[in-house]
Amino acid sequence: ERYVDPLERGGVFSIYPYLFYSSVEHLYKANREDDMLDAIEGSKGRTIIDSLEKESLREFSNFELYNVRELLYPLLLRENAHYISYHVDDDCSYISLVTKSGAISSHQVTLGKSQLEVWYRKNLHNPASWTGQFIKTDIIKELGPLVSFLKPFIEKGVIEENDHICYSADHLLYLFPLHFVKIGNKPLIDLFTVSRIHNAGHLINLLSKPLKRPDRCLTVEVPSQTDVKKPEIVSDFSVSANLLKQKFGSGHQHLHHSEASRDAV
Repeated sequence: ERYVDPLERGGVFSIYPYLFYSSVEHLYKANREDDMLDAIEGSKGRTIIDSLEKESLREFSNFELYNVRELLYPLLLRENAHYISYHVDDDCSYISLVTKSGAISSHQVTLGKSQLEVWYRKNLHNPASWTGQFIKTDIIKELGPLVSFLKPFIEKGVIEENDHICYSADHLLYLFPLHFVKIGNKPLIDLFTVSRIHNAGHLINLLSKPLKRPDRCLTVEVPSQTDVKKPEIVSDFSVSANLLKQKFGSGHQHLHHSEASRDAV
């Protein structure tokens, strides 16, 4: 069914906005892990559908899913991956983890919208602001609880080094790069490959389609005037382009410095 008014899709949650947050809290406390995941993913799916239908005037139905774990498991197993979904409440966050073995667990951490908004106002979502003599917040350490719950799963071998982790953020958490956050003394990105997605429905939709590998690619390298004076930085810019050239061969095109004009791009 197509909803002209997005509020209709939300049903009773549109009338009582705090009811959904209360529902997630009660599902967590009742250890109803599958139901909590379905509730979180259903909410994210409705938001995606509303946005897509508003922009395209087409109907979408495959982002609002239930029985999420059952649908995810074979795909995660095939891709050697794990899925994490975050739901951010005012003063805490709820986390659902589905591993490649199909196991599900739920977690709560005392870090929510209120704190994220404070950090956002201080520009601490931007890695460029993380260093300096006036920075008093170790944001990587502060964000630690959002990934530290993975440690027992790593120690038990449920999650193995070099596995893939795909996560769906929520609220302002979308702006904070979790791949820099450490487990122990290593950033998440040093232990696993990491990606971010809108919700599980989006992930299932992507992984259920035949994989189409591109046969061409374009890289554009335009260092700033300041960086041009630093050879070590300029050489780093070429690393990705060189790797892609090895992979795509004649299908790779590289625009460098003045070659990368607006018309050329």
